[in-house]
Order: sequence, then C-alpha cells, then structure tokens
Amino acid sequence: MMPGADLILDTPANIPSVAAHHVIEEGLTGLPSGAGHLTPTSTADASLHITLTPTEATYTINDDDDPAAIHRRFLECLDGEQRLVDLLCHRAPHDQHDHKCYMQNITTNPYDGSVHIRVFTEEQRDAWLSCSDTWIEYCLPRHNVPRTRTLCGHHVVVHRVPIGSNLDRDRIRRFNADVLSSPSSLLTVYWLSHKSHSAKKARSSIVLRVRTSQMADQLVSTGVSVGGKSLRTAHHTPRPILCYNCCRYGHESRDCHRLAICSICAGPHPIKSCACPCIELPCPDMKECAHVVLRCANCGGPHRAIAWDLCLCYPTV
Repeated sequence: MMPGADLILDTPANIPSVAAHHVIEEGLTGLPSGAGHLTPTSTADASLHITLTPTEATYTINDDDDPAAIHRRFLECLDGEQRLVDLLCHRAPHDQHDHKCYMQNITTNPYDGSVHIRVFTEEQRDAWLSCSDTWIEYCLPRHNVPRTRTLCGHHVVVHRVPIGSNLDRDRIRRFNADVLSSPSSLLTVYWLSHKSHSAKKARSSIVLRVRTSQMADQLVSTGVSVGGKSLRTAHHTPRPILCYNCCRYGHESRDCHRLAICSICAGPHPIKSCACPCIELPCPDMKECAHVVLRCANCGGPHRAIAWDLCLCYPTV
C-alpha cells in the first residue's frame, strides 16, 4: 500500500445485503472525515464519480483489483504521459500539487467487480473520461465505462413553458447569461414529458441540466427566462439509469452481461420467473402479490428495486 493511504473494509451493518466495499483513501488535507467512503448513506455528489464495470459475464476478483494496486498502475500510466498529466492536473484544485490531486479515492465492490473512482471536480471528471481509453487499458484492462447516458450535472425543472418555445441551448443560455455565463455551463435542455407536444396542452415543463450545484441554486432562486419571460423553477431529481436485468444503477440492460436479479424479491432469477409463495391460492399477478417479501437488490430494503426514491444506495452506488 502506498504511503499516506488507508485501506478500509467498509461494511454497512444496517444493510446486510450490500457487499463490503474496499476503499483506498489518500491522505488529503481539507477533506471531511470519511469523505472517501462510498456507503449507502453517503451524500457524496454522484457527478464526481467514475464507475467502471467488468467486461466479462462472470468476473473473478484477484489481487490486481486491490485499490492500492489500481492506484499504483495509474501512477505508472502517468509516467512519461505529459499530455495526460497536464490534462488532469490542470483541472484539479489549485492548492494540490502532487499526485494526490488526481483523485480522492478508489472503491472496489467485491459483489459485482465494479470500480468507483471519485475525483475533485466535475471538470476533472470530464477530463478523465475524455482520455479514458488510455488509462483504462493500462490500469483496468478487464473493465470499461458503461456506454450509456449519464446523470452528471444538476437538474432544474422550469414550469409552465409554452408549447412551441424555442429550446435551443445557446438561446436559453443567452437569456440567462447572468447565471449561465460560459458556453459549457448549460449541458442539455429537454421536455420533462415526452407528451409535452400534445395538442391538448398549452404549457408544459422543461429541464435544464447545468454544470454545478451553485448554478442550479441560482436558477431556482431567480427563476429562468424563456422567450423573455421569467418562469418558476425548482430542483429536479431525474429518474436514475437502472438495469432491468441485474437491477443495478448506471447502465442499461442491453449493455448488461451479469446474471439476472429479480426486481421484486432480489432473488437470482429474472422477474418473469418470480412466483407467489402462497401454495394454496397463488396470486396470478406478481405486481399485486401480497405474499412475496419485497427486497431491493441494491440496498436490501423492503421495497422493489424500481422504487429508486426509497433506495438508500441511490445515487452513490
């Protein structure tokens, strides 16, 4: 293990179904105690995390998956790669000048073989992902970043937007330039509902995805101008990306190579194979079954995996 780092076996006692996470946390100054622990109750900003999943359907963890070993390979990868060093260091906090500015911690999940890397800023995360082919091939050759949409950024919902409004991203940014000053500050704009263009509706809601939480707070405080009119806003939590095969967050079923997990009882079977445990009078519809014991495949709570708003593991897994 490298000097100044702690290898911690973090087992959430209150959630027995969640596998232990191996965590390596660098000896950084100015970080709160336990900042590197990815536990189900963590409030860490998910937009600072990079999650890598195994490329193999059945993945066996070995010594190469130890966080200290991953970190050591990362530093070896940087040796002689000045372009990569400049890219990652330039976007790291200015008060950090050694290798510790590249990341806050590395976490490995022995249950599914996934690796979680936490960095300092959203800009630094973008830098990591922009050159991911270089460091993933060297540091984690059996992993990749899931090819799926991401929840990075901070979401603000804007109410009562007239149907037919011009949702051009640059146009909306210019109307709100006091908050969204840089071209990269507004990431995406989209209608909240796919039925927004129904002929029966005159107004609907849109969602702005902005780069920082400070921008989101300002837009909620001051409102958003669309077409020259200031409209009411609120913070918005989008529906997470949830795989309907393994019930894990962060990827879609079309990219999943893991064994099926039931989203109702967390058993090792697909949801269509889940059966009512009542032998005398089994329920014909599992969606309305009153006999099955509900269990979340992520946090072990007494709810279905699709009830993400009740899950203690979202959004930190």
